[in-house]
Parts: sequence; structure tokens; C-alpha cells
Amino acid sequence: RYDGLAGMFSGTTIPCVGVSVGIERVFTLMEKNLEGKEKRANVDVLVASTSSDGDALKKKMSVARACWEEGVSAEFSELKLKFALKDALDRGVPYLIVVGDEEWKVGNVKVKELAVKVEEEVAIGDVAGWVKAREGGIGVESGGSNSGSSRPAAKKEKKVFAWDEKD
Repeated sequence: RYDGLAGMFSGTTIPCVGVSVGIERVFTLMEKNLEGKEKRANVDVLVASTSSDGDALKKKMSVARACWEEGVSAEFSELKLKFALKDALDRGVPYLIVVGDEEWKVGNVKVKELAVKVEEEVAIGDVAGWVKAREGGIGVESGGSNSGSSRPAAKKEKKVFAWDEKD
């Protein structure tokens, strides 16, 4: 019983009862319920940067905006690159776009397809189309500008990348 507890605030004695649920137990049950279930990301693309200069945020935002305008869900990360990569892997985000200074100078970004550990350098204007053209049709809307095309023109530099998930 919680007699007197409500009275502390009202100044009168109020008889009452109550129930308490341990929030830690609730979270433990929720985590156990999610174990073994496939990770589903809330976005298709996470945009990160190799630099932390004043323009890095603007660059990431412009790439994310280009994705949004083409119907590809995206968000940009304020984390350092290795932490953004870990975040994307933990959340099951399929693509990580890396805005690098050297690539930006020539109008490109690097797109990492995380499930198969492949990286390609893609023209900034073609990023959303590139993502849409990938297997699975992420973000593809019927009748979109890229429907029926295999892949937009992009710099064809494919390379396999690896990372240590402990980093």
C-alpha cells in the first residue's frame, strides 16, 4: 500500500495502492524477444564523412537530400567514419556512402554495399539511381526515372573492402 505517499503532495491522508514494474526486466524481455530476428534498418543509406571540416556536414546533407529527392531513404551520421560504419552494421543498413575530400573534388563519393563488402566510387548525382539499381530494388518506385535501366553511368571502380568489426 502507498498510504501517505499521495498525501505528501496534497496535504491530506489518501488511502491508495499501486503496482511497480521493474523497467530492467521489461527491457530484458524485449531484448530476448528480438534475439534471432532479422535486423531491419530504418533507412537504406547512411551517409558518413572522412573529414570533420566545416563543410563535411553540408556535403553529407546534400548527398542525403539527393537520395531523398529520388525516393531513397537516407540519413547522415555525425559520428567518425569507423563509428558510423559500426552503427550501419549494427542497424543492418545496406549501404554506407562515404564523402571523402579527394572524391568530392572530382564529384564522386564512395558507396559501400555492406552485405557483400564491395565498394564503388559513384558520381554524386548518380548515387540514388545507383542504390535503386542494385539487386533488391531498394527505394525503387514504380515508373521512376531509373526503372528498366541496369545502372546509371558511374565511375566503374569496384574493389572489395574489409574491416575489423572490433574497430
